[in-house]
Amino acid sequence: MAGAALLVAVVGAVVGCGDQPAGPGADARTSSDPRPQVTVSPTVAARHAHTLVLTATGTATVDAVTFVFDGETTQERSVVLPWSRSLDVPADGRPHEWRLTVEHGSGEVRLVATLDDRVLAQSAAGGDGKGTVSISGSVAG
Repeated sequence: MAGAALLVAVVGAVVGCGDQPAGPGADARTSSDPRPQVTVSPTVAARHAHTLVLTATGTATVDAVTFVFDGETTQERSVVLPWSRSLDVPADGRPHEWRLTVEHGSGEVRLVATLDDRVLAQSAAGGDGKGTVSISGSVAG
């Protein structure tokens, strides 16, 4: 009976050692765990997708609205203000370039860019003739 108790204690000790993480200061290479050690940086773990919103408001007649995101250009003609576009910014840690340009006639135009409801950039223009107003920037994904 004493032999059986000793066998249970030895088996329990061996089983208990196999998948336990190494303690503080222990060398990970001495662990019997065959799985690779993966460390996730807190900044990578904290990343999340963002929403970039581009808006144009005002009284001006608009000939064209052009917006560029990561090199992809979209142009809309004969736009009536207010105008708005929402763009998803991927959570990839890379910079994402954007630009909003409005070609307008008489009246006033105000451009605003927000990222997750925080104002990134704004500009305004107006007058009796034709003009162009734009804002641009870069955001980290």
